[in-house]
Amino acid sequence: MALDWHAYLATAGATILFLSVFPYILSIVRGETIPHLVTWIGSLFLTAISTAAQLVKGPSWSVVIPIVITLNTLWIVILSLRYGVKVFSTIDKVCFVLGIAAIVLWILTNEPLVALYLSILADFIFMIPTMIKTYKYPSFRHIGSLNSEFQFRGQYP
Repeated sequence: MALDWHAYLATAGATILFLSVFPYILSIVRGETIPHLVTWIGSLFLTAISTAAQLVKGPSWSVVIPIVITLNTLWIVILSLRYGVKVFSTIDKVCFVLGIAAIVLWILTNEPLVALYLSILADFIFMIPTMIKTYKYPSFRHIGSLNSEFQFRGQYP
């Protein structure tokens, strides 16, 4: 059976996403970027849940994209355990709890629009520790790492 154009586009997109994380990984390993563990764990939860939801609903070729995003995010979480910010301040703990609460509400709701708003809210809450860290220590962010990080955002159904 020949692949249709959806398969080609999904494969091309997944390949680009897979390769796009490597500059960010190198930046972390070189000490140029210090990822914030709370942000990346939250992002991993969001991407894994959205990937699982798409798999459960009957996957098409489009599921390749969230799978790659989830795997890329997992790599960043693993690197964050070694190279990232692991000290949990009060604001980190509050953001983590609020982010998890938004995810739980997102999963429990049967209203698609409410679920969308809650997933966006959870993503924003999980980004707060990174925004604070970036404000306090701007030298630990460079344009390549920001570009890679923003590619992971907004990929949720």
